Amino acid sequence: MAYLESFEENNKYGYKDGNGKIIVSPIYDSVSHSFGLDSEKRCPYACVKLKDKWGIIDENGIVVVPIEYQEAYPLLIKDLFAVRKGVNHLIWSFGVVNSHGDTIIPFEYELIGACGEFIVCYKHASVPHPSNGHWDPGHSFVYKYNFKDAVWYNSSVEKIYEGEVVSAENSFLIVEKNGLLGLINRYGVQLLPFEYDEIHCVNPNRIIVRKSESETWKFGVLDDKANIVIPFEYKYIDSESGYFFDCYTDCDKEIDLDNQSDRLSFKYINKTGQVWFNQNGILLHNGKGKALNNEVLAIESNGLWGVCNQNKQRVVNFAFDEICSVQDKIVVKKDGKVGVLNKNGEILISPSYQCIECVAINDK
Repeated sequence: MAYLESFEENNKYGYKDGNGKIIVSPIYDSVSHSFGLDSEKRCPYACVKLKDKWGIIDENGIVVVPIEYQEAYPLLIKDLFAVRKGVNHLIWSFGVVNSHGDTIIPFEYELIGACGEFIVCYKHASVPHPSNGHWDPGHSFVYKYNFKDAVWYNSSVEKIYEGEVVSAENSFLIVEKNGLLGLINRYGVQLLPFEYDEIHCVNPNRIIVRKSESETWKFGVLDDKANIVIPFEYKYIDSESGYFFDCYTDCDKEIDLDNQSDRLSFKYINKTGQVWFNQNGILLHNGKGKALNNEVLAIESNGLWGVCNQNKQRVVNFAFDEICSVQDKIVVKKDGKVGVLNKNGEILISPSYQCIECVAINDK
């Protein structure tokens, strides 16, 4: 079933499909609001409660995790579920089970959750307090916890790290020791040592890092094997997806007061000396630019804009006042007139219109 929505009958809950057909009879005391691959969480499992115990059912209403736990919820990593059992509200333990009822991670933790593609197991959590309302079935309690006290497993349920984790990004764990950052990959291998001030994993293959040099700092870009892609010669580097890199030879930094994390972070201001590289570290342009998508880069020269591709080939000459993109098409503006080009710079709609409204875009 692609989408099932809960319904109530005589203070009991069940599920109907999009046509109103009853798929799961109303026998439960509480359930997830909806589930299925077309639901918001794209999860084929639902949390169900019966006589103060929680379990998990699939889209056919079959119980895949017995209804015998104080809490039970999908981790959205393969067919794995976090479950809680305990003697009372002061003594409890979490483990992970699969859809066959096998224990995958032993009941040794006080809280278990998911962070990206990783399973996070907390050794210590605060005494749970009952949650109020129907907002998150399966999670019957609210806990306080700390990343410093966690054990991390990958999606293959291999223990890969134990210690302080700053964040999980694009199949990596950014970890901290003595105030400096390092990087752990999904297999538990330490890719980067603890010697960086900032790490940003913009995609699984490209990593922006900053490290201090005497009284200043430098940014560079590494690949997923820690090879240098862009040398440590820039005061700031940014990238939305890791296909084009926006580098600056000089800038100032100030403390980011809007940052909500415990770790000190910075804003980079007064940036000058803009330089653009492709994903392989090839210099594409000195000056203003903006990535239109993962394939082409808008570049500016003497007040006019053109476009180059990943191979440094000019696909649109410096002839336009403005350039942006819609999907894989290039929208250009010249003397107040708008037109559309394809990704190779060929004219699809001549730049002779005051306005173009995009309803659907294709080459036919």
